[in-house]
Amino acid sequence: MRKYLFLLLVCTVATGICRSQRYYNQQADFLNANKFWAMSTNAGVDFSGGNTRTVKTAMAGASGSAAEGGTAVADPVTGQLLFYSNGWRCWDRNHQVMPNGDSLLGNGVVASTCQGACIVPFVGQPGSYYLFSLNYQGHQPSLYYSVIDMSLNGGMGDIVANRKNIVLDTTALSESMIAVPGNNCDIWLLLHSLDNPVFKAYHITRGGLETRPVISTAGTQISGKGAYIQGFMTISPNREILAVSSGGLNATSGTLLCTFDPGNGIVSGGILLSRAAMACSFSPDNTRLYGNGLFQYDISNYKGSTIPPPVFVANGAGAPRLYNDTVYCWQNNGLGRITRPNLIAPYCNYEARFLSWQPGAVARNGLGTEVVYPLPPDTIGEVMLDTAICSYNASFRLSLGGRPGYKGYLWQDGDTAALRTITQRGVYWVLSKDACHSRSDTFIITGTEGVDPDLGKDTIICNNLPYRLDIKTPFAEATWSDGSSGQTLMVWESGAYYVTIRDKGCVFSDTINIAFKDVTPDLGPDTSFCLEQPFSLTLNAQTGNSRAQYLWNTGSSGPEMLVQAAGQYWVTVTDPPCAGQDTITVTGQYCQCVVHMPTAFSPNRDGLNDIFRPVIAPECPVGYYSLQVFNRWGQRVFSSAAYGQGWDGTIGDAQADLGTYTYYLSLEAGTQRKRSDFKGDLILIR
Repeated sequence: MRKYLFLLLVCTVATGICRSQRYYNQQADFLNANKFWAMSTNAGVDFSGGNTRTVKTAMAGASGSAAEGGTAVADPVTGQLLFYSNGWRCWDRNHQVMPNGDSLLGNGVVASTCQGACIVPFVGQPGSYYLFSLNYQGHQPSLYYSVIDMSLNGGMGDIVANRKNIVLDTTALSESMIAVPGNNCDIWLLLHSLDNPVFKAYHITRGGLETRPVISTAGTQISGKGAYIQGFMTISPNREILAVSSGGLNATSGTLLCTFDPGNGIVSGGILLSRAAMACSFSPDNTRLYGNGLFQYDISNYKGSTIPPPVFVANGAGAPRLYNDTVYCWQNNGLGRITRPNLIAPYCNYEARFLSWQPGAVARNGLGTEVVYPLPPDTIGEVMLDTAICSYNASFRLSLGGRPGYKGYLWQDGDTAALRTITQRGVYWVLSKDACHSRSDTFIITGTEGVDPDLGKDTIICNNLPYRLDIKTPFAEATWSDGSSGQTLMVWESGAYYVTIRDKGCVFSDTINIAFKDVTPDLGPDTSFCLEQPFSLTLNAQTGNSRAQYLWNTGSSGPEMLVQAAGQYWVTVTDPPCAGQDTITVTGQYCQCVVHMPTAFSPNRDGLNDIFRPVIAPECPVGYYSLQVFNRWGQRVFSSAAYGQGWDGTIGDAQADLGTYTYYLSLEAGTQRKRSDFKGDLILIR
């Protein structure tokens, strides 16, 4: 089942995502602005200096409230901490409450809210920020905002006195609040209704904050009184998928996956997942969703009809947050992380509690709300992007139209169309102008052919481990489904295996399903039994395969067969296309010979009972042997150590007298070589 992933990284000036990296949370300004996290009580994380460490903050709510919903912002150029807040107070970078940073309304006034605070920068006004504060579980007014000016308080920043605790929304809202970069030098502030499947998107542009939100109805599977009284919201790195969790009073709860349009703020669709994630995070490549628990959903087929059930990753871990291609989460008073979040579980590699919180710090229900910046950047610049054509006769389109705000395009060959079909490798650039700025984008089209991993058809492997997969082709970089690399992969268990090969910007992959089927029976080693004892043996040919069929050399067709005689037995087990066979040899042996001693004999040479000796089965092996006969006066009249030799009734050359004699027999008979002694009387008659 071969698949090719053409890396057609279509750079769209109109959508604003044509940058040196594909997604908003991979940009330098985002990574710098989110180098400091603040959450809960005194808990913080610092990513500056190339190291990850937990730090202590001054964050704490009034009377124990605002124990969640923290947010922090650092300088988008230097990564130095600027300020942080829980929506009730605002602290500067020295962990001091700003002069006007107390008594904020919203999160923490009644109780804490999971995503109760969100910092959003002004568009085109460096140093100015909105601080949004969301009230607790539908309490009204539900949403406030204040304005922070970093030029105040000697450069430490402060809340502008006449722009504090401004009511923005008076309807009942849930605990969910995030900011998402738009397509046109703008930002959307997304919120969700408490009871209804309604999204609100407040638009933030160069002109400021628009107080009338864009309203969307999506995810009607969950609604009703208090349906979103507890919840969480997050956006995928490509800004196309919105995850909204409901853990409310309504019997129908879970996590919704909706489609988000960053051009107009509209939310649509809605796929209901089985678990209410409460806090969740996407993988860097948008194919996985992690939720409290810790569980992973495979959403690579998000637009398909079904999404597979979640896969368990780690026990007791929660509040996942993506940063710099790693998903972090709290666990056991510390911080865990998933270092390969793009891979399917369990290959995503979870490291439990790799950092511990500072003494006195508490973190729960979230690792803070991230700060986003508008796309594209507010400077004229040339953006270089490598894109690949990965197949013969392949082509793709560069679409620059369909979004408001951009007008006029000029390509390097003089073309002014908003849509180009590219069939040749080379360098392409385009000039454009939108409402914010002029922009130049360059596309370097590379590619390769002939890199073709072929793992073969899906197969069943019979009675043999392991199985070697070989891509059988030169490659630049190959990664297998378990995260390993190399030309081959040794497979030890049934499952689906895939390999991805990267070469010159192209990605090729192939998948194979392997099923190991072992129908080899095991009848055990050859065995023997004692002929002088009752014997029965049940041979079992079961292999654990419920569909297997059995055929014994006796004609029996069951998984078991009763053996009560010596012989060779074999069975064939079949489950097409596999078959297995085993043979066992059962032999009988005389373990202890049965000895019969005559009580009389008549040595008259008539051929009947002429010799006195023990009667033993001919097949029974005899080792040591001693037979002696004595007359009634105790004189020995016969003695022999040769097995099979007996007394013929003579003493010397004369016939012995009739009468009673006494015998003594000692021998080792049978395979067990156990010595037995016999004594008795015999009568000589003629």
